[in-house]
Amino acid sequence: MGSVVMFSEKEVSLDWASPELCPSCHRKSWNIPQNITLISHIREAYWTRMKELTDTYKGFRFCPHQGCEVVYYHPDIPFVATIHDLRTRVGYKIMDPPVPVCYCIGVLARTIREEIVVKQCCDTLEDIKKYTGANTGKWCHITNPSGRCCGPMVKRVVESALRERVSVSLKDEAVSLAQSIPDNSETPEEPTVEDSCCSL
Repeated sequence: MGSVVMFSEKEVSLDWASPELCPSCHRKSWNIPQNITLISHIREAYWTRMKELTDTYKGFRFCPHQGCEVVYYHPDIPFVATIHDLRTRVGYKIMDPPVPVCYCIGVLARTIREEIVVKQCCDTLEDIKKYTGANTGKWCHITNPSGRCCGPMVKRVVESALRERVSVSLKDEAVSLAQSIPDNSETPEEPTVEDSCCSL
């Protein structure tokens, strides 16, 4: 496909095997509904070149997969933008906090987790919307690097936090039960040969 247009000097191995597959990780990508998404998240130093591309082409795509550095690409022209080319942290791509989830309202994954696991005041997606404002914005095509609604990611974070809360609750219950067992350790009986884990 000729030389690839890349903004940063970071080298990425690319292979345009299929229009719908990211040329780097070869997993399913998403279409970008509006080109304004790319302009909104590319570093300022690259705005002019990005504007030239978006004025000429439509059909850019977004790779949502962790472990892949490519964020945007176009299946018909030699162009990719990596995480190094963006001024926005891409929630789908990162694991280290802070992980943005709802870009319109500015809600982080740790905020949702705190409401569910720590405060235990939320049990549903509707609760999270009410307490944090997540998934209530209207400017996803501009604020979210994927150009899409944050709903699926908010739901995923809520489900993960609910699973964690159950796990923590079960652990606390186990500790409580263990503590309720009478402690007879002050006068332990000498084990018989049959009861001992090893015989002399």
